[in-house]
Amino acid sequence: MRATVQVRIDHETRQQASELFERLGLDIPTAIRMFLKQSIEMNGLPFQPKVIERDINGFSLHDAERIEKARKQLAEGRGSRHELIEV
Repeated sequence: MRATVQVRIDHETRQQASELFERLGLDIPTAIRMFLKQSIEMNGLPFQPKVIERDINGFSLHDAERIEKARKQLAEGRGSRHELIEV
């Protein structure tokens, strides 16, 4: 027997997920089924949930550390402005 599951998500999330799964040769329903099966197999979530704290500008602590490292390298002449912008 099959059951239908409905999930409401915003358009942008759906579009991004659809594009990602398409590159993997999947569609959204298949990806969701895979997630559910893997959750059952692992008896939990198939990934490690984390809380990413962001500052008022939306940067995570990890982002801030990467930016500071790139800034220091640039100041020491070991990096380029291009690398700092990519951070």
